[in-house]
Amino acid sequence: MLKRTLLTLFDPEHRRLLVAAYVVLDVFLVGLGMGVPIFCILFGFPIGWIVVWQSRRHRKTSEVQLRDLLKKSAGAALITFLFMVATWGQFVRLLIEASPDFGIVGMPMILYEPKPSFVAWLVLTILVSPVLQLLSSVFSGVLCLAYQPHVPPEACLSP
Repeated sequence: MLKRTLLTLFDPEHRRLLVAAYVVLDVFLVGLGMGVPIFCILFGFPIGWIVVWQSRRHRKTSEVQLRDLLKKSAGAALITFLFMVATWGQFVRLLIEASPDFGIVGMPMILYEPKPSFVAWLVLTILVSPVLQLLSSVFSGVLCLAYQPHVPPEACLSP
């Protein structure tokens, strides 16, 4: 009974519940990484697996599974991107100030100079991290798709 309930949780009619649960989990993972989305990137691997597993349960063709994988992975990366903009976007104003104090951010000195390190940190956290999450979820989904048994397209059309 519990297994059947868990299986139906990923059905399309529960989409709003799943998105809300993902947003809460993404907020938790961003907080767990103290603003650095390393855990969000790692969470991309189960996202890709779950998306392909859900598509496989509904007997979709490989093309449809790949399209779903890309769409849902991009949606998850967009949510993480919005959280990164909300978390780190407020510090962009330091780039235009006359005498900024980059020490208030607490970021690592990646390039040994405060301003270039700050710009690199913002680019890494705001832009690169969601792209890495997208890549990790697409990679795990394609890997899962590659090891599933082949389902012919005519079998997907039958009820």
